[in-house]
Amino acid sequence: MLSAAENFNPKMPSSVLAKEVTAHFNDQQEATVFGPLSLDLATSEEAVAHKRYSGPIMGDADILVVPTIDVGNCLYKSLTLFGHAKVGGTIVGTKVPV
Repeated sequence: MLSAAENFNPKMPSSVLAKEVTAHFNDQQEATVFGPLSLDLATSEEAVAHKRYSGPIMGDADILVVPTIDVGNCLYKSLTLFGHAKVGGTIVGTKVPV
């Protein structure tokens, strides 16, 4: 559950959403859902070591969940244009299938 930072901030909507979703899935055994988490700590073990971060996801996230379509669009385009990544995405909550 990506946000601008890994610390909960009640004034930051993405942080609040990440904390709520994490709490909702807290009892799940099949997957680890965690947030808020910054992109660097979700994807870089080097960043985890540098920031001395400790948590359930430490640079090895399998899935990144973004708080808004704007963030998702920017992240997707950045990964494909600059990192030549192969990505897959889904849009949830639309009135008709996308």
